[in-house]
Amino acid sequence: SHNSSFEKSQPIGTTKLEIKYEEVPVVTGEEHETQMIEMPCQLYKFIPSSKVWQECGRGILHLNDAKSSDDDSTHSRIVIRANATHRVILNTKVWPEMKAEKANNTSLRFTACDMNSEVCIYLIQSRSSDLIRQLQHAITIRTRTF
Repeated sequence: SHNSSFEKSQPIGTTKLEIKYEEVPVVTGEEHETQMIEMPCQLYKFIPSSKVWQECGRGILHLNDAKSSDDDSTHSRIVIRANATHRVILNTKVWPEMKAEKANNTSLRFTACDMNSEVCIYLIQSRSSDLIRQLQHAITIRTRTF
């Protein structure tokens, strides 16, 4: 049959290009810190003027400890990154006057510095009352030892 050579021929332009992506390591700035707590959470910020809690987003909270190179003291900070984008939605040091109190079993209210270095009130919600308890305990211990 005269059709057989036509059926066997490859259409033009269907060559598959194999694109190989190199995995690029994500550099977060947390590489020289020890991660003490990691927990998924939702973050809210209290807006005093309107007396409302503004949602800041869902993400992963890290409580990190880092040793100071000069005097061997430990510094801690809380970093929350948005789930999909890894955008930082909170980055605050833990300091002696920082307050952390349970709002209920799955929420922790605390003072922290926002991106403009202003002290604000934040609320973290988690599905795990155990993680909220651990976080409150960890913050409290660190505020006492500084």
